[in-house]
Amino acid sequence: MITRLKYALIILTLLTSCDKEDIEFTGNTGYMTDPRDGRIYSWVKIGNEIWMAENLAFFPVQQDPLLNSQRVYVWGYYDKTAEDAAKHQAYHDYGCLYDGFMLHSDTICPPGWHVATDHEWKKLEKAFGLSDSEVNRMGFRDCPEVVKRMKSTKHWSEDQKGSDSLGFGLIPGGKYDPYHDRIPPFYKRDTAGYYASSDRASGFTELSLSHRKVVVRVFYDGSIDRYKTEREAAFSVRCVKH
Repeated sequence: MITRLKYALIILTLLTSCDKEDIEFTGNTGYMTDPRDGRIYSWVKIGNEIWMAENLAFFPVQQDPLLNSQRVYVWGYYDKTAEDAAKHQAYHDYGCLYDGFMLHSDTICPPGWHVATDHEWKKLEKAFGLSDSEVNRMGFRDCPEVVKRMKSTKHWSEDQKGSDSLGFGLIPGGKYDPYHDRIPPFYKRDTAGYYASSDRASGFTELSLSHRKVVVRVFYDGSIDRYKTEREAAFSVRCVKH
């Protein structure tokens, strides 16, 4: 009797878990919990992809002491622990900034998610109205209406706020760039959103690995700059569900 009851409970748990997963990602918007730190993220389905509708904010319990330099930052700070990172409002508002080494480690997104690829970013840009020719072009793409639809209604200055038409919630988290002469080398928070893609991007994998480059998008007031930069710099990240 006990054995039968035990198996019945196991089956019920498995069925409940499956139903919960189906319900969790049904529809076009919802919430998910990162099991590693308990942080709750909103998500949105755009096209065929399910995107986080917030910047990733996973901070390793402790920065790896074997690494020669820091890999994850909260804008304006050099915290070494998740506890210290959580003390800053910037962490709660903008999430973390990740350098290229962390992007390529494929361990920063929650289980079942991955860092958005360049190809996925291009599909997203098209969903917001960017033309095929502009999507594939490097450098500045002038597209004020596209940027406005992607931008959040929060954190931007009053004259730069977006309409957030699909709920993507793009925000101006700035960047960390050790190659500039500013001390500390944190830039453009509240005025520009810097988002890095992973090395899986078609056409960039070999270049990124051999020349230590990362494909980045910068969202300004009315344009999107798509360019390659060094892996030592750190940027905001969005994750996509597998």
